[in-house]
Amino acid sequence: MESIEPIIKVENLSKTFAGRSGVNKEALKNVSFEVYEGDTLGIVGESGSGKSTIARLIAGLIPPTSGHIYIDGKESKGIPEGVQMVFQNPLESFNPRKTIGYSVTEGLRNKSASLEDAKEIIMMIFDQCGLPRELFDKYPHQLSGGQCQRAAIARALSMDPKILICDEATSALDVTVQKTIIEVLDKLRAERGLTILFICHNLSLVKLFCNKQIVVVDGKIE
Repeated sequence: MESIEPIIKVENLSKTFAGRSGVNKEALKNVSFEVYEGDTLGIVGESGSGKSTIARLIAGLIPPTSGHIYIDGKESKGIPEGVQMVFQNPLESFNPRKTIGYSVTEGLRNKSASLEDAKEIIMMIFDQCGLPRELFDKYPHQLSGGQCQRAAIARALSMDPKILICDEATSALDVTVQKTIIEVLDKLRAERGLTILFICHNLSLVKLFCNKQIVVVDGKIE
């Protein structure tokens, strides 16, 4: 029987940041794990534990000090294709001077899509995310926190990723809105075959949403 390869494979990953007065901080220490296609992996830990460093390394936003990251069987160097990230503060993730529509279609337009084609794609994704289409012409401050976060998810999905990394994507939202975002993500995972990395400090939320969990303490998986 043919073995199934993990979509993400992390091997002996370490990250050290240069600190003040020449004192370095070892944020991650020889972390290894695997994620399979369609998984929702919860990465849990207290503030400063290293969980967001894992997310940034997999997204290619920072380089590892040592170790390896493989995406779809290929070693990842820099920003990998097929990986998108949603951050904690939804309002800050948008240009306040541009409409939501301008911001969420930017990636598609940068790939030479016309505004009309990009808008058509985004409108379908808005429907999937439960966003009213009229929000396309609104500005970020005119949306609620939950709407902003769903717009950020829509922007990420417009790049048709295989892997979606949510770095504390629900932390700035109240409990009711958190539940809505979780429901949207779970629906999108099922419809699109997404693999989701869900970074969170709330263990009960992770247990509710994720089929697998790892706990990070002081830069190590416990």
